[in-house]
Amino acid sequence: MALGKRAYSSTGSAPASTPGKRPGRTSGDEAHLSITTIIPTVGRPALRRAVESVLTQDGPGFSAEVVVVNDTGAPLPVEGWQESARVRVVRTPAPKSRPAIGRNVGAEAASGHFLHFLDDDDWLLPGAFAAFVQAHRAAPEARWLYGIVERVTREGTRVDRLPPDLEGNVLAALISGEWMPLQGTLIRRDLFDETGGFDPTSPPSEDMDLLLRLGLIDDVYRVRQPVCAYSMGVEESATPRHLCSVRLFEAFERLFDRPNTRARAVASATSPHLGGKVLRHYLISVKKALRQREGRTLARRLLDVGRLLLGARRHVFSPSYWRAVRSPRAGATP
Repeated sequence: MALGKRAYSSTGSAPASTPGKRPGRTSGDEAHLSITTIIPTVGRPALRRAVESVLTQDGPGFSAEVVVVNDTGAPLPVEGWQESARVRVVRTPAPKSRPAIGRNVGAEAASGHFLHFLDDDDWLLPGAFAAFVQAHRAAPEARWLYGIVERVTREGTRVDRLPPDLEGNVLAALISGEWMPLQGTLIRRDLFDETGGFDPTSPPSEDMDLLLRLGLIDDVYRVRQPVCAYSMGVEESATPRHLCSVRLFEAFERLFDRPNTRARAVASATSPHLGGKVLRHYLISVKKALRQREGRTLARRLLDVGRLLLGARRHVFSPSYWRAVRSPRAGATP
């Protein structure tokens, strides 16, 4: 099933979506998870571990395939996993494409009802898909499931877990800068299509850009079990921080222009801190519009700020609300 009309174009534009819209389901959908793990690769030796971590998932209630997206421009070294009937290798249109392009290519090739995105240096933990199956049986209407991700060093030593307690409407948490690694996420295919897929014009923040659109459209169901290991290393620090910030604030701007963003953000701001973080980013947008003399945008943002303050109610009397407004620190907790 291809992304079709909902896919990002070469300019990165995407259609608006309607929050809360859920298509019909069948009894077969509820009884069985069909999962495609999409792994773009630049030829790291760790690819074998990533693929095999999917192929060795065991248990009833799911089927799993792997789509490896070769972004090297050359054939991959011959490995045993390539002989599996559950693995397909596809190519990006050109070598060294952006990660968003590779992931969209993999999504177009996927046959699974749920999509799972894994980097070639990360891996699933044993029992991950079984945990998703159990969670899905408890909430068969869920289109977005998120399990705990363990951050580990290149040597495999666990550093921490990310984040263990986000569920439901998490838009305010995402606006605050909270991160939900896609490696720990299952996204139902129709929901991914509804977002428009990854935006190839927003590197290196394409993950957060997609998460923001997911948070606008739907709720996340929490899986209370570690499902994935996220490998930290030199690659993680290779992207200039200022570029990450620029692209992320561009994603905020696009989000704030979408219908229902403010109402959904207010509904998810369940603490003074989260409410303050949402207001902070709207005020940053006000400042940008004022500096660039974007009169219409400025008027919309000022109206949104007023409505945010009205919607915050008792939170505006909390010191933590205004501390969050002033603080540049990201995250759903102080």
